[in-house]
Amino acid sequence: MGLLNSVVSALSSADPHSKVQGELLPALIQVVSTYPGGLAGLIERFREGGFADVVSSWLSQGENKAIGEQDLASVMGAPAIEKLVSLSGLNQQTVLENLKVMLPSLIDQASPNGHFDPSHLTDVNSLLGGLTQLFRKS
Repeated sequence: MGLLNSVVSALSSADPHSKVQGELLPALIQVVSTYPGGLAGLIERFREGGFADVVSSWLSQGENKAIGEQDLASVMGAPAIEKLVSLSGLNQQTVLENLKVMLPSLIDQASPNGHFDPSHLTDVNSLLGGLTQLFRKS
């Protein structure tokens, strides 16, 4: 995680939104990686939770549909949100405000051709490119 920490540190120094997202990013990666079924499991959870159209927009190459903070918390579940709060040191409201921007971006990075490809997230160059895109959207 040394490279990730260096990137997060460099990216989070400029704008306040980027700084918060930089603090949240390592926690998000850890929570998603330990989520039942990983990112694919989380995507399926959104579909089952009535947000198939929203998560489909995140997977597609078009614009991402927004999701409300409470809907996001409901779908992900209290344990995942509490873990994000604990790992990041941020309060729940701040986590949810930033997660609704970061999660669609992360899923975008895992679906470069409009189809989910979890191996795309394991490539260092893709991850760094995704991080750059994430911080530019804030």
